[in-house]
Amino acid sequence: MTFLQNWLAYLNGYLVLNLNGERCEDFINLALEQEISLWDMKRLGKDGMQLKLPLAEFRALPSLARKSRCRVRIVDKRGWPFFYRRLQGRQMLLLGGLFFLVVIYLLSSFI
Repeated sequence: MTFLQNWLAYLNGYLVLNLNGERCEDFINLALEQEISLWDMKRLGKDGMQLKLPLAEFRALPSLARKSRCRVRIVDKRGWPFFYRRLQGRQMLLLGGLFFLVVIYLLSSFI
């Protein structure tokens, strides 16, 4: 993926998934037929894979998993939507960060 594609994936959010089953390749083929974007696919042992996909395309996975007899497990949630949701309840953290930047800016003017 290029730099711009990485940033777009981060802004829209993406999921890191573990795929377990004997027919992981069938799952990937079904996903590609439905034009679901998958990237960074890695083999995990004999019948497991780790892959990444956009958050918006996650809803199509349960039907693909049933058809290919694979289990899908979310390992990690990455990107701006998840980061923003975590920061929503932490307004004091944001205020403290802003205060820190203002103080550093003011103190650097004295040097």
